[in-house]
Amino acid sequence: MSSSLDLKQWSAIAAMWALIGAPAFGQGGTSTSATADAVRPAPVLTPYAGLTMGTVYSGSLTGLNASAADNLAAPPNAILFAPPPVMPYVAPATYSLGPATVTGNLFIPKANAGAFITVAASSIAAAFGGMDWSAGSPPGGGPVLTYARILPGPGTTTPPPAENATAFARVQDPMTVANIQNAQTATFSLDIGTGASLAINPNLVHGETDSASYSGFDTTTLNGIGTLWSWDWSSDSQNPGQSTFSFVSNPLLGLNDSAIEAAFDNLISFDPSSGEFNLTSALDLSATVTVSPGQSSFVDTGEDDVTASASVPDHTSLAFSAPCALILMIILSKHKPGRAKTRFGYSSVCT
Repeated sequence: MSSSLDLKQWSAIAAMWALIGAPAFGQGGTSTSATADAVRPAPVLTPYAGLTMGTVYSGSLTGLNASAADNLAAPPNAILFAPPPVMPYVAPATYSLGPATVTGNLFIPKANAGAFITVAASSIAAAFGGMDWSAGSPPGGGPVLTYARILPGPGTTTPPPAENATAFARVQDPMTVANIQNAQTATFSLDIGTGASLAINPNLVHGETDSASYSGFDTTTLNGIGTLWSWDWSSDSQNPGQSTFSFVSNPLLGLNDSAIEAAFDNLISFDPSSGEFNLTSALDLSATVTVSPGQSSFVDTGEDDVTASASVPDHTSLAFSAPCALILMIILSKHKPGRAKTRFGYSSVCT
């Protein structure tokens, strides 16, 4: 059905259109990012009274990798793996790779993975005691390096198809602890540091969406415990200004998961102008377990994962919905309460 708008009314629409501007595909832009920061000290082993241990720590970084993917890019995936540095680590040392970069139509997703190693002493145990894993740039290593970003539009009016981009980074490190025959207890610790952050663009347009997450876990073979704890911190554009942190620990550790979640939430700051969440202070966790008799060694594994995703819808439909919405706004603005119809009737220019 067509509208019966006269020349003056069309002129008013044209003036409004010129004021707000026609749809410009890809010019809104969006970015999302996530960074991780975790310190995992070596397990502290306490021997039985009168006994000693010749504890040996060994291992290597085995899961240092970064990847980026875009559904409109060629090739569709780029995955990088770092050579596994083996202990004892050099003091100080930084092991990193990336960025893994994939360019699509509007997106350039990038991902970095890094491990920042600080060693207070020459001993292997001290090396583990000062390890700072960062699934993203190492401390002082530059800007956020795990993100998906929409570039400014090239000025074309050709509606691009829907596009999705994801950036991912991971740091994983298994550690073997041997010669523990005389160990009575073992204390495991985790420090989620102040470098952890999530960022969601607060000014999305044209139906764009963002999401970001930082997750991790630690496991041990000691006493057959398995997973010590795991966590997930996430935010998305569907819930602006909000982030969600969940923490789940092994019941054998006797931790209060709800209290830990509340403590983490109290440490988060949010900047509405940038859409960035930051951990303002470290969250420190520890748990002590009794070592079962007869064990001579065990393996601990920790992992940090960060993911940042962004998407734009098929802009072909937006090319029609925007002017339709504009004209309907002008028509309906003439409607007065209590009247059955406007002076323009119920006709529409949207069909």
